[in-house]
Amino acid sequence: MTYKVGLSFWTCKTARMAKRALVSLLIVPPLIGISAVGLLWGADQCNPTKGVLEGTHLIQEEDVWCFVTSSAEVLRHLDVRDPYTGSHYSPCRLYNVAKTPQTDCCAVTHPTGVQACKELGWPDEVFDVLIPGQYKSGGALGWPEIKEQICPGGEPGHPFIYVAHPPGGIPHTYTAIGFIEDAPLGQNILYVHSHETVGAGPMGSGFVDHTCYFEGACPNVTYTHDGDYYDFRLRVNPTSIPPPPPQGLRVN
Repeated sequence: MTYKVGLSFWTCKTARMAKRALVSLLIVPPLIGISAVGLLWGADQCNPTKGVLEGTHLIQEEDVWCFVTSSAEVLRHLDVRDPYTGSHYSPCRLYNVAKTPQTDCCAVTHPTGVQACKELGWPDEVFDVLIPGQYKSGGALGWPEIKEQICPGGEPGHPFIYVAHPPGGIPHTYTAIGFIEDAPLGQNILYVHSHETVGAGPMGSGFVDHTCYFEGACPNVTYTHDGDYYDFRLRVNPTSIPPPPPQGLRVN
């Protein structure tokens, strides 16, 4: 399956593989209606044709930290907190938990030259530590499944994560937090967060046609759809995780 993105996003990249993803389909607010756009900011909202989940849009601090940044957004919505601090997990803390339990990647200046803080990863490396057995992973979701993730039974649910893999690049994660069914141009549309920065500001939130997400039916830009993380059903808030590393601990 190929995935063709419908927005102008920077892919999750290393310094050697930084490549702008040129895109072909941008669904701008005038095409979907001001009221629909207004739905996408504020508290959780669900109705039969539109849904959005409230959440903080996090921006990744390292080129390869999309996987922990998407994971942090989902865990915040689940209200999973660090048992040692009582706070929501930051992306750098999740990177420590998943990759470097004895290294404090929160203590370095970002972007960093510390290689141990710049390793590629996947969301399951986070979820299998913090919420094992309380999520699913698999291929692209159909439209009814997407609505059931975001607004199950018409009530607020949880975001889900999907992974797009650009040709010649490395995978990038997106967090899906909303949907609009049968928009004025006839599309079913996802509202998603990317986590990249361009210059001094964030870039990469917007609308993606479901056909682009699911079938790769957009012109010009082709991605392999590497899978989704979904069906988060939090039952237990685990505490058996490594404590934060000693303050200031670094690696060479």
